[in-house]
Amino acid sequence: MCNSAPTPMIELRKSLRLVLITCFLLAVGACGGGGSDSDNSSQGGPSSKLFVADSASFAIASVVDANPSPGSMAIDRIIAGPMTHISNNVGNLLIDAGNDRLYVANGTSILVFNNAGTSEGNISPARTITSPQFGNISSLFLDATNNILYAGDDLNGIWIIDNANSVNGSITPTRSITGNFTATYGGSFSINSLYVDTVRDLLYVSVRIFATGGGTSILVFNNARTANGSGLTPARTIHPSAYAGTIFLDAANDRLYLADPSAYTVRAFDSISTADGSVASNRTISMGISPAGLTVDIASNRLYVLNPSAVFIINNADIADGSVPMTAVLAPSNSILTAITVRQ
Repeated sequence: MCNSAPTPMIELRKSLRLVLITCFLLAVGACGGGGSDSDNSSQGGPSSKLFVADSASFAIASVVDANPSPGSMAIDRIIAGPMTHISNNVGNLLIDAGNDRLYVANGTSILVFNNAGTSEGNISPARTITSPQFGNISSLFLDATNNILYAGDDLNGIWIIDNANSVNGSITPTRSITGNFTATYGGSFSINSLYVDTVRDLLYVSVRIFATGGGTSILVFNNARTANGSGLTPARTIHPSAYAGTIFLDAANDRLYLADPSAYTVRAFDSISTADGSVASNRTISMGISPAGLTVDIASNRLYVLNPSAVFIINNADIADGSVPMTAVLAPSNSILTAITVRQ
């Protein structure tokens, strides 16, 4: 009826949309593509390409145009609301482009949303992966070809899960790399990020060791698909002469990107599959902010850098060095941006 009052869910959706649009605008501008205020799982239209988690809003925003003009970014879709089970502890996002699925590292669980490119609203995940062994899942990588999901757990290590496209509910991980990772330092650790070179079958783990002399390193394990064991010794340990934060691997070009929040930079390392020991970066991109995360759209050669209050977009990622032009999309102080992924 035309004069009926809005339902609570519609009001919630309006509020969430306002919060997320505000969070992602650099300047006042038109915002498009959001669809209706109904609680639908799929609104149709062009698929979203770029996904960002705002943990302060318990939400994931997405946009169709992943390379906007300077000034504003139109938020096309938002996944948010109690049915989503999105927490304020989203550590990582990944998109399975072939199956249009979004995986969310959600602390004690991994959420999976189907039809990721067109879904929005207060929707239930298609699957929720949990385990009594999970401590804090903060990073993910999907080997889509071999149907294997890798999950970095800050409290325990790496969980390796077969049958990634169907596993659901409470599970026992198929394999694990647990313990302190290196006998040299011992002590506790946190996993900042992980990535797998599926061609060379190498697992890269950006890790911080909480012990005297530990610091941060990138551990490289051979035979990623079958690696298993407690205290498994890495084949190589890369010391990047920087704080090893979030990493992204461009396996085709044998290049690794690393967020160095301590030096306000992003560093690029070439020939990473043979790097060992102390290694200097081939390029260092000056950010002027402390990067908390990053991802690369390899096909478009575009680097996305995240910090809790902004997204920075850098074109020509493969040659970017020093101070480079970048598009900044700023968020207000009430936002906490914690994860970003782009459809390849």
